[in-house]
Formats: sequence, structure tokens, C-alpha cells
Amino acid sequence: MIGGTCYTVACGSDGMLYSANHNTKEILVINRAGQIARRFKNDCGIVHGITFSKSGNIVIIDYSNHIIKIYTPTGQLVRQFGGEGSKQGQLSYPMGVAVNEEGHLFIAESGNYRISVFTENGQFLRCFGSYGSGAGHFAF
Repeated sequence: MIGGTCYTVACGSDGMLYSANHNTKEILVINRAGQIARRFKNDCGIVHGITFSKSGNIVIIDYSNHIIKIYTPTGQLVRQFGGEGSKQGQLSYPMGVAVNEEGHLFIAESGNYRISVFTENGQFLRCFGSYGSGAGHFAF
């Protein structure tokens, strides 16, 4: 049975759906019939984003802990990075993630009104945007 609070879902290259269950602190892997194929525990607060890295790892946005967590497809934690703050490499309430063709992670931060860019290894590359209503500004 699938139940609990879900804030995000992503489709894997394996044809499965990956969803974070907030209530049970699990990542659920759901098959095309809507059944749980497998699951693994995570210690995230509120997961607000999930996607896949270029290498096939699972990228999870931990909104309430202000970090990014990278897991293998079988659920082993590879690394985490970020941390609360507004300096380069820090995050404030990350909400979403996208991966480009180079494998860079673009993290939308609602607390810092910017997008931060990292490598899959957690190396900070750059950020852009700020609070406001003009060009190049974000007001979430």
C-alpha cells in the first residue's frame, strides 16, 4: 500500500517512479502497475525535489535541512552537500532541482531567491539571481 505525504516524484530511466514519502522517511520505487517495487530509508526532513544525475544516482532536495543528498539507485548515501546559509555553496530552503547535459545540478532556493549550480560531487560552481521583480530577480 502506498500512503503518506508526497511532495515530489520523478521518472527513472528504468521506467519506475521514485517518490519521497515524508511520513515514513522512505524513497519509494513504484512500478508501472502502481505497486512498490522497493523502498529505502532516508533521514531527510521534507523532500521537495528528486531527480537523477547524469551518472544515474538519485538526487534529493532536503528542504528543511538545506542540503542535497545523492544516493545510489539501491539507496546507499553517496554524499551530501549544502548546509543552511547564504554564502557560496550554502543553501536556504531548496525547492527544486534540474540536471543539464554536462551533469551540473541547478538548485532553486526559495530562501536565497537564487539558483545555485553544483557538480554531482558537490563542488559549488556559481549562483545567479536575487530577490526582486526585475530581470535576473526571483521573488518566490
